[in-house]
Amino acid sequence: YEIYQCDWSSDVCSSDLNKVNSQGYLPSAAPSAHRELLRVNMYRVSTTPELVDGVASLFTANATKDVLTTEDAGKMDNATENIAIKRNSSKLAIEARPIISGKDTIFLNLYNMQQTNYRFEVSSGNFENVNTLNAYLVDRYLGTTTPLALNAKNTFNFTVSSSTATTGDRFMIVLQQSATLPVTFETVRAREKGEDNVVEWTSGVESQIDHYEVETHNGNGQFETL
Repeated sequence: YEIYQCDWSSDVCSSDLNKVNSQGYLPSAAPSAHRELLRVNMYRVSTTPELVDGVASLFTANATKDVLTTEDAGKMDNATENIAIKRNSSKLAIEARPIISGKDTIFLNLYNMQQTNYRFEVSSGNFENVNTLNAYLVDRYLGTTTPLALNAKNTFNFTVSSSTATTGDRFMIVLQQSATLPVTFETVRAREKGEDNVVEWTSGVESQIDHYEVETHNGNGQFETL
């Protein structure tokens, strides 16, 4: 498949086949189309962090929500640790998605992991609506939601143990437009209390907020208000 290597600062792309460099692989997209990139690199952390795998999502107006061989690159398994994007029952290393107009979720899948410490490095580039687009890394094992800065580099440390819940579908990245809700969350945490689930959060900066709504994932890629 054809790949475009992009310089996000100047928005210039040059095409090549199966090219590998510091930018990694990017899905095919028309050179004239606006592109927004979100990339997750995974490091094994010991004395010196070691890059073990990574995935990338490219947002462009020309992309579709379906998994297509012309837009997406399937995951080729490593002998050791793996991270993949899980979409429509497919495992992807690189994917193309439509530009975000409301809410979108990138489901991550971890497998062949060791029982040790790891680090995510989440970086993005060329996002236009950074003032109205919120991004969060959701850890379903710890019940935490961590805000991500767009057009910047974010790091998140985590540990894999003997529990299967510490790998697999533990993580997802949620991106949501929120132009009418100027609020900055500092912490979000969910925990069990008896037969109930308790969601707690603290906000730093908020303006003209009337109330909050808590949503739950229904398992089909959609969220529903509780």
